[in-house]
Amino acid sequence: MSIYSALSIDVPVILYSILHQMKKGVGEKEYTKTIRDMHVMVHDETEKVAEVWKTNLAEVTASSVQTTRGTLSQFLTLPLDTDLKEIHRILEDQIGQLLKQTLPVSKVGVMTSSEGKVLWEREQGAVLLALQERGKDYLKRLKFKISDEDQYIFESDYYVEGGLNLDIIEHIVRDRMGIYATAHGQHTRQTEPFIFAAHNLAYLKGSLETDDSKYEAVIHFGKGKTQHAPFRKGLFELLDNVQNDLKLSHCSVWQRKLGLGAGAEFNIRMRAGDRKTLKDFILSFAKSAEKNPIYKPVIGNGHLVLKEQTY
Repeated sequence: MSIYSALSIDVPVILYSILHQMKKGVGEKEYTKTIRDMHVMVHDETEKVAEVWKTNLAEVTASSVQTTRGTLSQFLTLPLDTDLKEIHRILEDQIGQLLKQTLPVSKVGVMTSSEGKVLWEREQGAVLLALQERGKDYLKRLKFKISDEDQYIFESDYYVEGGLNLDIIEHIVRDRMGIYATAHGQHTRQTEPFIFAAHNLAYLKGSLETDDSKYEAVIHFGKGKTQHAPFRKGLFELLDNVQNDLKLSHCSVWQRKLGLGAGAEFNIRMRAGDRKTLKDFILSFAKSAEKNPIYKPVIGNGHLVLKEQTY
């Protein structure tokens, strides 16, 4: 039984996101390559860390089995070597199961990651246009430059299981990759502002993996004065109803973790293979939200950011 199961709570899935903008004079192709290299290196190092952890668990199990068998040896009177091997196997299995049940997470390191370049639509209806304009204002307040089309804004998203893996990401970037070396150092030199945030997964339909989804729309918003539990429950029901008619490859709701990072407390993330599907989904959701004063501000005060997936 892990600490999560002991407390009767799910292991949190955490989205660690970084909004960043390329510096003036840096080419988009060069910048995109640096970001891709960053993702690849983080995933490569995740596999290495997972292998180190797997080896360590095997060594701990073997050592515990050996110690336990030695402690019990005075009580074991079985004459056959096959019997001793069976005792060894039973101990190994039981200790292995105990470790699996008490470990806080099942996946070490990054579960998956994605990258998106912010896009601005030029022609759309009043609802989407208003959402997008507030999206621009939202990024401006976070110190990003919206007017310069040569300085693209990107978002790096890393998904992990449990807060423990935030430490693992930090170890991977700082100690295994190096802050000033490799793709991370290059990324830092090519980037102007950075904005970091951590959010817990509250609702998910579809896969965390980007799969073939080419676009992602994100609506950032606050919940107002409504209490969290009823607000979340009603929001999830609204999204379920829209999903029944317009199914996306991914739809999720995220709530800021412990107030960490800048920006709005909540965001809805929607992915699809084309922009029209995303627009139709948002408009259908807006129509449903308009009927309820609690959720009307999600659209009326929300900030829309559209991204093209680049990794």
